[in-house]
Amino acid sequence: MKKSEIIFSIVVILLFLGSIISYGVVASNRRSEENNNFYDQNSVDQNQPAQVYYAIIDSNILEVYPQLIFISNTNEFDKEIIDGDLRIIDGVKKVTSNFTQLQDGNISFMANIIYDAAKKESIIENISKLNYLNNLEFYQYAKFSLSSDKINLINDSNQSLEYEFSEGAVEGIANVDSMQGDSVTGQFQVVFSGSTPVQYMFLELKNNSSAPQVIFSNISLPVSYWKPQIKIIAEGSLDIIFDENNIKDLFNDDNVFVSISTVGNLEYSFSSDVNIDNLNLALNTIKDENENVFDNFSIDANENILVISFSENIDVTDYNFLKNKLQEIGLTPLMVSSEPIKVYEIIFPIDDFSESDIDTKLKENNLVLKSMQQQAIFNVSELTIENKKYFYDENEMDVWVNVDDVNEELISLQVQAYVSRNNILFMSLSQNK
Repeated sequence: MKKSEIIFSIVVILLFLGSIISYGVVASNRRSEENNNFYDQNSVDQNQPAQVYYAIIDSNILEVYPQLIFISNTNEFDKEIIDGDLRIIDGVKKVTSNFTQLQDGNISFMANIIYDAAKKESIIENISKLNYLNNLEFYQYAKFSLSSDKINLINDSNQSLEYEFSEGAVEGIANVDSMQGDSVTGQFQVVFSGSTPVQYMFLELKNNSSAPQVIFSNISLPVSYWKPQIKIIAEGSLDIIFDENNIKDLFNDDNVFVSISTVGNLEYSFSSDVNIDNLNLALNTIKDENENVFDNFSIDANENILVISFSENIDVTDYNFLKNKLQEIGLTPLMVSSEPIKVYEIIFPIDDFSESDIDTKLKENNLVLKSMQQQAIFNVSELTIENKKYFYDENEMDVWVNVDDVNEELISLQVQAYVSRNNILFMSLSQNK
């Protein structure tokens, strides 16, 4: 069991044994202790043994009380010293505490704190600064919704019962960061005296509202400013001898960034009289004897289609060698569906080149211009995605935008974001095609 789970279990045990009642700590805006639904002493039948039942259910946080509970390891065993240090923290109104001994013999300190709700974060920060408190775990009291439907409960002996609770709400323990309105999953615990429930409690196990999730959507944003950089994508056949130095000479600039890769597969159909087993054997032999010629292959025996994939470093010599080998084994294509090509990504500063100038230069070297983009900077500190506002720690993000859209007021973007509540943890942006 993880340390946090052990500590949480301690909190559960203490609360379940009646710690809340013995402490007598009830925040001013909670229901009074006489009506506290944790425990109903008048309903206890002393002749009936108490039975603990529980169920994992979904709930919503109806209210968060200004009352913290924390538990920690400590090497300070003077309770008055700890309580005194807690009481002088700005925003703390009342402190009730106790020591408890764990099964391993270690002593832990547990405290209930009623506080000024506006100062919750600073209170937690100041408690964490007390150097004799270690491995602190904070929780808070809250009210949770309770379904009016019958709830299936079970105990540790695997006995089950079905019970309908009319109150519609139950108090319990929430994670310290949980908020009013959050959707949560937790353990609903009930103590029965005979057939009468005498103690209720809800323990949050998972906050569904704050759990990180991935969202995909489209947004339109204005460009904050444009960077003076152009990126072009061009394509050419494998037999074109045109390297990084040639491109730098073409643009007359040694600072041009160039990336050349090979993409695509060799795909073609073959005659139905080709023996598939012999073809598999022949291709594996070619690969074993010439490992750099291709990466992999697949054969569709029903459609008589061969697909061969390549690494990014395949050159025209190896490619032609492979095609000759295929002819040697008697594999003549009936129709070539696709062949690998070279893709050139070129980034350079904006100068006097127009799109037509660049297109002409590329065509003179047997390259085809596929796209031309300029780098746009967008403000992303606050974004509204699907009618919900999100906040991001990054102020700006750059996106390559088609040069035809440079004068547009808004740019349509595809957003992929990893979010928690209203916060963006990570995000990528790209222009919609």
